[in-house]
Amino acid sequence: DGVFAPFAALVDAGLLPPPAADVAGLRSVLTEAEQWVSPGAGRPRRHDRTLLLVIAGLPESTGSSDLDRIVALAERGRGAGLHLVVAGWPVLGRPPLPQATPVRLRTSYALVGDPPGSPFSGPGTESPGGLNCPVLVDEDPGPELIGAVCRRLADQVEAGSRLGLAELLPPGDAELWTTTSVDGLSTTVGDAGGRPVTVGFTELTPHWLVSGRSDAGRSAFLTTALLGLTARYGPDELALYLVDLGDGESFVEFLQTERDRSWLPQVRAAGMAADPEYVRDLFDQLAAEIHRREEAAARAGGQRFAELRDHQVLPRIVCVLDNFPLLLSDRDPVAAEVLARLDGLARSGRGYGVHLVLAGAGDLGVGAGSAPRDSVLGQFPVRVALAGGSAVLMPTNDAAAGLA
Repeated sequence: DGVFAPFAALVDAGLLPPPAADVAGLRSVLTEAEQWVSPGAGRPRRHDRTLLLVIAGLPESTGSSDLDRIVALAERGRGAGLHLVVAGWPVLGRPPLPQATPVRLRTSYALVGDPPGSPFSGPGTESPGGLNCPVLVDEDPGPELIGAVCRRLADQVEAGSRLGLAELLPPGDAELWTTTSVDGLSTTVGDAGGRPVTVGFTELTPHWLVSGRSDAGRSAFLTTALLGLTARYGPDELALYLVDLGDGESFVEFLQTERDRSWLPQVRAAGMAADPEYVRDLFDQLAAEIHRREEAAARAGGQRFAELRDHQVLPRIVCVLDNFPLLLSDRDPVAAEVLARLDGLARSGRGYGVHLVLAGAGDLGVGAGSAPRDSVLGQFPVRVALAGGSAVLMPTNDAAAGLA
């Protein structure tokens, strides 16, 4: 961790992920690199970008399987735009890394070995070969200079890319809650080269998956999207159910506290540090509401949700579950019940204005139960991948690979 401390400004600006400092972090980084090389399709794929993985030192508890993964990445990464810089190799008597150029540092110079495929030495040269002269090594620039350069880069990027919440909400002088949700919900969540990026909920895009590491701004993205919706749609048009299966910090902006008594009438319920029983009961409530709307449609001659809105107040419902993979971590029998309800709820909800957002790290574990994975995932066509969230995208989509 100390090796990368001078680069902290780039980490704070989101240009670099935080450095891994233990074996769990190492394994997480290796998983992302493996996703870059072969994201589930079983074959390497060329990228128009480069991913650089720097290993300055291995944690004490690094296992043989971890070393095998590094070897496999070195072997396969070249064709997919993955490059490694590994210090201290070989370790534990292992052979040199495949496809690697060895560099041996001495006091004031370095010895450079043969690069793969094009050796410096001529035919018949005895091992180890390599460049037939030492390479003088420049002095260490020092943490002050590195820090100053990193801060300058971070300032340049932040000045041109960071948006404030006010820039994503309707203008300050605009009247609130003037938009109808009859045909769907939509809100602005970002900017792409001056063009606003809008996502929403309709019958064709009924549910979202949002994936990313906990430090990748997932909570900020959800908060921004929900505040954008509540600024545009009143409580007769939108009802929110918020669930955090983690430590209960995902939706603090929506809760009353002693210091802040403000509240949003669209929020019908908020479960913080929720357990599987809470999610099961909530899913049952949503299923009952869908059934009520189905019966109302049948009495009206099979009308759809938009037509039902002509006769009664029916807000669209958005249910957000953050840290969803925690629901699956304990193999709780109640969690299995929740998964069994998920597919049916996602299918029936899309036609009656009930929408789901599942958020967390990795592939979210959707479909890990008895329901077929593709069946569940097919109900979630809107995918948001933040840093570390590539697994939530289709295997052929590498747009999020390498996000800091």
